[in-house]
Formats: sequence, structure tokens, C-alpha cells
Amino acid sequence: MGHAPPNKVWSRLEVVLQMPAMSAVVPGQVCQVFGSQDVFVALGVNLDEGLAGLEDACLGDIYLLAREAVAQKLVLRRGGDGQKVADGSALGISGAQVSIAARYTLMTPDGDKVELLALRVSAESGFEPGYFILPLSPIGPQIEYTLVKVEEPKPQEWLMDLM
Repeated sequence: MGHAPPNKVWSRLEVVLQMPAMSAVVPGQVCQVFGSQDVFVALGVNLDEGLAGLEDACLGDIYLLAREAVAQKLVLRRGGDGQKVADGSALGISGAQVSIAARYTLMTPDGDKVELLALRVSAESGFEPGYFILPLSPIGPQIEYTLVKVEEPKPQEWLMDLM
């Protein structure tokens, strides 16, 4: 603790440590998503079409995760005026708006429920807008998933609140 000046008694309570101010850098939320074409209709009305927005889904269609599908890293910025793509994301351009386009409930032949979110990344700086699928529970390739429920996202629903 160093030396005390002469005739001065230093107690632990008198010592105040000065810490440098730290900036409030909050890391982004990382999620693993699939391209909308990676989750496609194998049997049903929308045969061979990928899962995307509400208007593209039909209850009873059977979906598969493509065998060659590889999850990609989407990093989101916390706080601010909505959800945005953050630096370090493999998808989108930093600052592009991310919104929940739809919520889906699917069921396996064994009766297991799977929840998926369709995310829409807006067009920013020349980047094409796109849909991505975020599984809220594990999914695997070549397993049949029957679409049993489609929901619109609630207003101002934040993806980070659901993960």
C-alpha cells in the first residue's frame, strides 16, 4: 500500500482507489441462422420454396433443413433504435435493420415441437434485403417438420428478448 506520511495513520477505509473510466461497450448478441432457402418445402403447396415471410407459409406443408445447410453467424447490436446488424456479423451490412418477419411452430413425426423465427435484414448500402431462419430449438437435416402454426410478430418485439 505504500508508505504513510510521518505522524499519519492510514487505515483501509481511508484509501480510495481511482479507476479509469471504462466505456460501456456491450457485446452484440450472436445467433446462428440459416438462409431461407435452407429450410424448404419437401411436400405441400409451396413445394421446393424456402421458408420466409408470413405470406409464403402454408399450414400443413412439410419442411426439411437441407443436407448441405450451414448455419451462419448473425451478430446484433443491443439497445438503440431497434435491432441492427453489428460489426463481426457474417451476414448483412453493419447498421442494417433486423426485424422479426414471422414466428413458426413446426412438429416432427415424433411430436416434438420446433420454434423458428423468420428474420428480415433490410437493404442497406446496396445489400439485398433477405430472410434468414433462426431456430429457437435444435433442428437437423432430413427430418420432416410439419408447419402447424404461423404467427405475426408482436409490435416492437425484440429478437434479443426471445433468445
